[in-house]
Amino acid sequence: MTEGSENRQVRVDVKVLMEELRAEVARKRESGEYPAEWFAKGDPDSADPEARDDLDANLRRANETCLLKRREKVEESGSGNPAARFLKRILQKMVLFHTDFLADQIDRHNAAVVRVLNRYKGTMEEGAFRAARNEDVMAKYGQRIADLEDGRTAERIEAVEKALRDKGMLS
Repeated sequence: MTEGSENRQVRVDVKVLMEELRAEVARKRESGEYPAEWFAKGDPDSADPEARDDLDANLRRANETCLLKRREKVEESGSGNPAARFLKRILQKMVLFHTDFLADQIDRHNAAVVRVLNRYKGTMEEGAFRAARNEDVMAKYGQRIADLEDGRTAERIEAVEKALRDKGMLS
């Protein structure tokens, strides 16, 4: 800092900045600079998965995206300067060297979460199957009870009791 200069705080209007970014993305999208697959709206999973309550779609998306993509080639900016390209490659390698361990930890965490979610989904499906089977069994017992009630059960029991008394087996 030079003598007499003062510390100034720079204010950033985030709303204006976001509008500028959206306008730039729209311009680059229309010009074809951004690939169309980045903005695929026909994909049912491309809608905000957190806003939907579709377990199968969210699990499919989690299974597909649980591992981070790394070591992808950085697009060259068209600079003909070989020193700049060399410097960019060196910087990329340095950044990847320092972030690979983080990406590995994130991959392990994501894979564990997806495994738990898949197991949870399997348990839910098995529980639903068992519940449906138990409902069938309960319906059969309900029908059998209804049949017994309609079939003069009390009269039959009294007849059996009388027969046992007559034989001296029931007091």
